[in-house]
Amino acid sequence: MAIAEADFSDRALGEADGAQGAPRIYYLHPTIGGGPEAWPTHVARAAQLGFRHILLAWPFSATADLFLTDDLDIIAGRPAKEALAALAAACRDHDLAFWIDLAPAQASGHGALAQAQPESWLRPETRGIDPRILHRTPVLQADFARASRALVALWQGQLELWQGIGVSGVRCHAAE
Repeated sequence: MAIAEADFSDRALGEADGAQGAPRIYYLHPTIGGGPEAWPTHVARAAQLGFRHILLAWPFSATADLFLTDDLDIIAGRPAKEALAALAAACRDHDLAFWIDLAPAQASGHGALAQAQPESWLRPETRGIDPRILHRTPVLQADFARASRALVALWQGQLELWQGIGVSGVRCHAAE
């Protein structure tokens, strides 16, 4: 059976009405498949297939290095708040929960986040947390033991902003 013909609905998986089975999470890469303009199409397809959640991979990297933060205000050249609000609206329209893959522990050495909070990052490393990924920019590792209150406040503010937009939750990637 091709994935295009798959049915991940409660009925197809043999779950009784109201029974909670394993979560069905559609992992949405931020750039593959058309970027933010195509996200609503992916959401509609995920709902059609019977998924209940959309998990957006970390979308804040200008270099397509997943899990490296460049600028929290920009996604694929668009204002991040606008792109995330559109995705949240599409998820609401299809009764899907919207989650973001949160990656607070690494930043691009050339990104706006690292430049705004230089005291909160350890020196550049040649590799990130995933040795399979060859990064195109220096990787800065967060030093949460010494992190400034400003960095902690920044992440708290981001979580509050995303919640206000309609993000249901986060999957925290390698925070220390």
